Amino acid sequence: MNGVLLEEHRRIRKLILRHKGGWQKDLQRHLADAAALYRTKIVELEQARQALVEEVQAGGWLNRFPETGAQMPTGPIKSGLMP
Repeated sequence: MNGVLLEEHRRIRKLILRHKGGWQKDLQRHLADAAALYRTKIVELEQARQALVEEVQAGGWLNRFPETGAQMPTGPIKSGLMP
């Protein structure tokens, strides 16, 4: 039984060594594509966060109107929550 296992181990090792270079290139392409998609999604998330901040600021201003006068808030939200 050990002889069979050793032969299969050698066969698998040869298979891996024969295809290793191609597999590494495929993996590098896949990683580059995944990293590019990740960066794109981060930019989209930042844009969505900014849009949410603006909506929350407008809502906070509207909730306190007319006490705030006509001034719209322009600074960042300190607590991250609507006042």
